Amino acid sequence: MKKRLISVFGMLLFPLFLIAQQRVIVDTDIDSDVDDAGTLAMLYTLHKQHKINLLGTIVTSDDPFAATCVSAFNAFYGMGQLPLGFLEGQSSLKNHSRYTRQISEEFPHDLASWRDAEAATHTYRKLLAESPDHSVVILTIGHLSSLQKLLQSSADQYSPLNGKQLVEAKVRKWYCMGGLFPEGKEANFSRPDPASTVYCLANWTKDVVFCGWEIGQQVVTGDAALKAKLPREYPMYRAYELYNNFQGRASWDQVTAFLLSDEASRYFELDNAGSCQLQADGSNRWIPGPKRNQSIVRFKSGVNVQEVAGQITKLMLGKDIPVNSYIPWKGKSVDFSHGPLVVSANKRFLAHTDGTPFFYMGDTAWELFHRLTEEEIDRYLENRRGKGFNVIQAVILAELDGLDTPDRNGNKPLINNDPAKPNETYFRWVDRIIEKAAAKGMYMGLLPTWGDKVDKQWGVGPVIFNERNIAEYGRFLANRYKDYPNIIWIIGGDRNGGDTNFPVWNALANAIKSIDKNHLMTFHPYGRHTSSRWFHAADWLNFNSSQTGHADCCFDIFEKLIVGDYNKQPVKPCINMEPCYEDHPVRGKVCTSTTWFGDANTRQALYWSLFSGAAGHTYGCHPIWQCMSPAYTPTGNVLNNWYDDLDLPGAGSMIHARRLFERYDYFSRRPAPEIILTKQQAIGDMAVAIQGDGYAFVYLPHGNAVDVSLEALTNASILTLQWYNPRTGQYSFIADVPAKGGYQVKPESSGKGNDWIFVMNSKKM
Repeated sequence: MKKRLISVFGMLLFPLFLIAQQRVIVDTDIDSDVDDAGTLAMLYTLHKQHKINLLGTIVTSDDPFAATCVSAFNAFYGMGQLPLGFLEGQSSLKNHSRYTRQISEEFPHDLASWRDAEAATHTYRKLLAESPDHSVVILTIGHLSSLQKLLQSSADQYSPLNGKQLVEAKVRKWYCMGGLFPEGKEANFSRPDPASTVYCLANWTKDVVFCGWEIGQQVVTGDAALKAKLPREYPMYRAYELYNNFQGRASWDQVTAFLLSDEASRYFELDNAGSCQLQADGSNRWIPGPKRNQSIVRFKSGVNVQEVAGQITKLMLGKDIPVNSYIPWKGKSVDFSHGPLVVSANKRFLAHTDGTPFFYMGDTAWELFHRLTEEEIDRYLENRRGKGFNVIQAVILAELDGLDTPDRNGNKPLINNDPAKPNETYFRWVDRIIEKAAAKGMYMGLLPTWGDKVDKQWGVGPVIFNERNIAEYGRFLANRYKDYPNIIWIIGGDRNGGDTNFPVWNALANAIKSIDKNHLMTFHPYGRHTSSRWFHAADWLNFNSSQTGHADCCFDIFEKLIVGDYNKQPVKPCINMEPCYEDHPVRGKVCTSTTWFGDANTRQALYWSLFSGAAGHTYGCHPIWQCMSPAYTPTGNVLNNWYDDLDLPGAGSMIHARRLFERYDYFSRRPAPEIILTKQQAIGDMAVAIQGDGYAFVYLPHGNAVDVSLEALTNASILTLQWYNPRTGQYSFIADVPAKGGYQVKPESSGKGNDWIFVMNSKKM
């Protein structure tokens, strides 16, 4: 018998010394059992420890939430870029899992539904075609329908080889959780598609290792030991909680994945003298005989299975693996095929002409055209696209000596500072940047000029505009940009809109609108003011913009500006275009380590604005708006260069607001202060509420407890209560409760930086 046993160490020695060749595709049937969830966590750990190179995930399941569940796992563990394929050609799907739907709904991911997933065969073929010869390990932890389709596939755009030829050329080994040895009937082999098992084994010519039911059955994980160490915010915690509340479960799939680890040789050996014989119903028998390409896994003599369970649990926990705070936006930030932007039918929001909602998620890069090179702009735009921003606010005639200090190409915008003589070379540069933004699905919030060219005040100036020549300049801009798909006009530039400025700004706006009928327009006011003070009745003003500013303010300024604009007649959308900026000194205070606005401040401004009725929001960062670098003198106290602050936590958390609001019924939402029963003052930790059809949210800036009404959703009998973490974009389930009476909302953490959103959903019966 010993002659037929070989060490797994011998099996793994080659790939462990050539890690780049241990390229892994995992094929999971994640639905009926929870060991798939634990296996995914193990693979992420092995990947980030550089023990394997995880190429992609194949989902072989008839559960409609299986693919989105895997997408949520991938995203949470910072692997959202992994290709994901879903078994194609299924006649019907049914949610039969205890956790896939909940994971899909409670954790963020980029896959809208299984319909948007790539066909599993395409994913398999693409990943194999891109890999070196004889380098890929396929790990199947479910039934084999997708693998059969791969073997039966024809040549395509990825490879001229058919499926069998492609596997022969690219695959090194197949690890299969399947079978019961020495004989029996096991689920992966026998249901729901035993014919796929028969086909795959009959047509597989490369090495294959079967890890049978009898091996994983002896190794129990997912019990109290995992619960004690696993943070509650992990999707794996939620999966085990929903499956059997950490009562422990056999580790069939995890043991198979464990064979890829360095530790496997201590516990397992292979029997490769024989072959697996199959019946049509998927039952199997190991037939001893000559060595072939097949092996089965056995425990080494005297192995302590609890020790194996401990090793697997360690990989499942992956404590040394960092978790992303946000999932990068996939693809273009906006799909322009939905049509130009308009004001929504109810006048509260922005939308495309086909009715698709547009959530204005702006970033502030006032000096973009003036101070950055093309390479730097490419870097900036891609970073902001990945964070879900869809509007970049920038100024053509920039604030920081934008008339007399040339841009990075050596060009000034006007010849002799004459608005009637635009420098064509400079404007071709502006054209190019606008086109770059369009290619990424991003609008340019375009300011024709900063306010100091109209009203110098604290700026550099010089003042060059009057009512006549600014209209001529406006017509020039309108003719140049009226047919671009990605323009939002922003008049003003941190200035008073009234007094002697009023006719000048009005002339600019009317001149542009007289020619450009395609784009929306607003006005950017100076601090603690809103455009509605001067221009609310103007036909050219499509939506109001306010600047709550950079002082250490309480909710009262949001109540004055945002709530005030929301309540004005006629109704127009409103946006907070300049709240406090991240890494900006708190105005009015001596700059110390504690007097800079951080991510908590930027999120508070974001949600105070949105929950007060704003149709969108603009984020800003102090070094980024001025495109600060060692080449320039800083404006105000500046901590870093622009490129150092691209990935601040506040910037990364903006995407969670966009995803939250785009997930729910968009046009029905309204401020709902009546939901909060606790008496409050307009102070720094003011809780605010909003509701729409079938849902309500309560934002708690510091995580302080409040009492809320459960009767806001009038047609609901049962409410599903959840937490939404605005720092990470993750949901966590609280309870299903009757829609009656009051409820004390008390987050699990509190204090500055521990903001939470309490979510009430009408339960789908």
